[in-house]
Amino acid sequence: MADPPVSPRRPAGAARRPAVHAAEVYCDACGQETEHRVLRLDQPGAGADAAVQGLARCRACGLTHRFRSEPEREVEVAEVLSEGRVSVAGSVRLPAHQRLQIGSDVPGHRHRIRRLETRAGRDVGEARADEVATIWATRQHGARVAVSLVQGRRTRSLVLEMPEGAVLEVGGPLSVEGRAYRIRALRAAGQTLHHEGASFPAHLVQRVYAGRATSPPAGSSAWSRDREMPSAPASSTSSTGRSRSSPGDSRYRTRPRARSAAGGDAHQSVRP
Repeated sequence: MADPPVSPRRPAGAARRPAVHAAEVYCDACGQETEHRVLRLDQPGAGADAAVQGLARCRACGLTHRFRSEPEREVEVAEVLSEGRVSVAGSVRLPAHQRLQIGSDVPGHRHRIRRLETRAGRDVGEARADEVATIWATRQHGARVAVSLVQGRRTRSLVLEMPEGAVLEVGGPLSVEGRAYRIRALRAAGQTLHHEGASFPAHLVQRVYAGRATSPPAGSSAWSRDREMPSAPASSTSSTGRSRSSPGDSRYRTRPRARSAAGGDAHQSVRP
């Protein structure tokens, strides 16, 4: 009598496959991440950074396809955080490919980046997190926003202090030195936004472009240079006779002029 088949046993200490039944996965048919039912997981690699892959079915459109998900690698970057006259050395963990830029915030922190030093010892204005050795930053309680103010043919640059939680919007109002302006564009997230309604928290905005909200009042010296205007229509027209140049010496003719082409004697008046 043949022995019954024996099911293979899991070796002692062997890692158990993670039980994943659903996940957010990018679907090519939907063009975005949607909820998927995980049908099969391939044997995972070792370590927490190992990729997860297998077969899944989209719950939105029903497409069954393979997927692969790799955890984003993180790096630890040294940070010198200043608040007033006090500076504290520490570190932050950031995604390796996160772009850092002077004037923007440290991702996930209310720390404004003031200086970036690469692993090669150079100061740069922008770099990836895995290229940066040290971040110099200041703690943000409000927001300092650079503003380009268009005043006629002149553009003026200044920095405005914004309160905590302020939000700036394209098409929205902006008050500068008691005057009303309108936001024309915002520079944030590495791009310049012009369409109406685009908004960002003030501490994430690198620059605001604003212009006057209304047409200036006539004769306002704050908007245009002063001009002399005539007090009455008659004052712009000369009422005095024009001076004429001297006609020169008069010479008397002793002989009559030649006859005209039409014939007949020519007439000449001689001064006595």
